[in-house]
Amino acid sequence: MLFEWIQKCEVKKFVDAFEWIQKCEVKENEESKCLLLWDKVLELCVTLAFQDNLQVVKRALTVFCQVISICGEDKSSDGFLGAVGFGRASNLSVNFRFLCRSMVAFILAQIPSNASLRLEAMAAGYIPTIDFKKPATETTEPSPSILALKAVENLRALLRNKPYAALRDLVNRAIEFVVDPKHSLVESRQFLQEFALLVFPKHSYLYAIAN
Repeated sequence: MLFEWIQKCEVKKFVDAFEWIQKCEVKENEESKCLLLWDKVLELCVTLAFQDNLQVVKRALTVFCQVISICGEDKSSDGFLGAVGFGRASNLSVNFRFLCRSMVAFILAQIPSNASLRLEAMAAGYIPTIDFKKPATETTEPSPSILALKAVENLRALLRNKPYAALRDLVNRAIEFVVDPKHSLVESRQFLQEFALLVFPKHSYLYAIAN
């Protein structure tokens, strides 16, 4: 009975945090504060995943990635002009956009096709470090999803993007972390903390992430 009550509380906190993220419009002066909420969502996702709520977590993380991937775009995709590539430039910092793309790539890498979630080192479905750019082929075996491969390529594209030149080393580090098969969803908060502190070093409250 106590376990069921605790589990319901975790689900309630998860739903509340998730709904807030979906409704929230990120502003540049509040970027780093959003990361604290991301951390809470990731913490609850890992907790619920180990309580066998795998499909719920999988669906939630997929939507979560859809939400923050919008923040990682360099231009708005709203309206007709956005749809044809002439959207207005993002008012979010390159640091935050890099973090969004990195987080999306890492999370989607833990949601393989033909499997549930990667919750331990070397779990099936990880992205091959050599051929991660190759298009996904049809298979019944656990393998990286098309979304995951695309997300990693979107992250890698920042290496050719002039506004992100100062972040080139961080982009490479993020890619290495994402495709490392020893990392799983369990390391998502560690990933967030490491790169959040690198791009927002003056915000000491970010040390609360993953703690």
